This record gives sequence, structure tokens and C-alpha cells, in this order.
Amino acid sequence: MAHLENLPVVSVLALLSLAIASCLVAPAKAAPVLGTLSVEDPTTHLHTIDVTVGSAFKVVVWTRGVPKPGVVLFHFRIAWNPQLTGYVSRDINDHGFGVVAEVIDPGKYDGEFVSPFPHSGFTNDASWVTLTFRCLGEGSSGITITYSHGSLSNEYEFSFSPEDATVDQHATQPQIDLAHSIVTLWPWLTAVGAGACVAIAVVVLRNRRGQGPVQQA
Repeated sequence: MAHLENLPVVSVLALLSLAIASCLVAPAKAAPVLGTLSVEDPTTHLHTIDVTVGSAFKVVVWTRGVPKPGVVLFHFRIAWNPQLTGYVSRDINDHGFGVVAEVIDPGKYDGEFVSPFPHSGFTNDASWVTLTFRCLGEGSSGITITYSHGSLSNEYEFSFSPEDATVDQHATQPQIDLAHSIVTLWPWLTAVGAGACVAIAVVVLRNRRGQGPVQQA
């Protein structure tokens, strides 16, 4: 019975001990931000992309400004709206790194890259992944970096500064069939042309009659 009576007291003391211990432990520091991870147009390198519904378009994932001694591992995640943007394919430019993990969902790309052992730090500005999409509807949507993590060759961990892309998606403009338009309008154009020729001939004849015979000197 003594043990049962002391059980609530023991529980309270245990909770107090955990609370005190949690106060003594320093909170984890956020990883410093080094370099940029950018989603951009492969031609213009801009972050705003204009497309029409039904058309295919590409974005490229770049890393820039990685400091020495260079990155040996990095992991990032990109998300988009699958109702407006449909995934088609991806191409990898690994720069000698290995793709150790990769997940592709209808609205997400997740990739992890690691340099071969012995690890050699990579500092160059470089493109890593090209994603091809198809525009599924009108609107404006983002292709957004939702997570990034990297490690330098000295095991110093960091995150990238994200630079997202915005896709402005427009309705397809109606196409004008020039050949069909000419065929449709040809009878009207012919009638108008014939009428114009007759009118010009009448004017010329009237002018000549108004001048009278030419007098010889």
C-alpha cells in the first residue's frame, strides 16, 4: 500500500525532473544559410515564366555561391500545384555526384546528391536538375523550394537561400486559318475587285471625253 500511495508523488517528481532538464538543454540552432538554390527559366534565368495552356515548359535547379571548402552533400525538395502544372520528365546533370535518393510525385520532386568518396568539395555555380512540365490550366502558380540542406567537406552543415519560380499560365490564343479565310472571302473579294475595275474605267472614260479632241498646232 505504501508504494501505491507514493506513486503520484514519484510521478510529479519525474515530471519536474524532465522539465528542469529541458530548461538546461540549449535549443538547437538553425543551420546557417550559405549560397542559393534557384528554380529558373533555362534560357532567360528569370524566375517568372509565361506559358500557355497545353504547352510544355522547363525549369532548371541551380546552386550558386557555395563557399569553400565546397559542398559534398545536399538535399532539396521542390513542390508545385499538380492541378495547374503537370510533371513530364526530369534530366540530371550530376557533376560527378551520385543521386543517392530521389522521389518524384505528381506535385513534388525530392533529390539528394553526394560526391564520391573520398569527398571532394564542389564550389562551382552549376545546374543540377531540369524538370519538364505541361501547363494544365489558367492561373498563376509557384514552383517552390520547400526544403534544403547541405554539408561542406569539413562537415559544416547549412541550408540554401531559396529562389522560387512563378509560372503565369494563360489561355491559348485562337489561331487564324489564313488559307480558309481567303477561300471563304474570295467570292466577295472578286466581286469587289471587279466592281472597282469598272468604276475606275468609267472615271477614265469620262475624263477623256471631257478633254475633247486634241488640237494640232
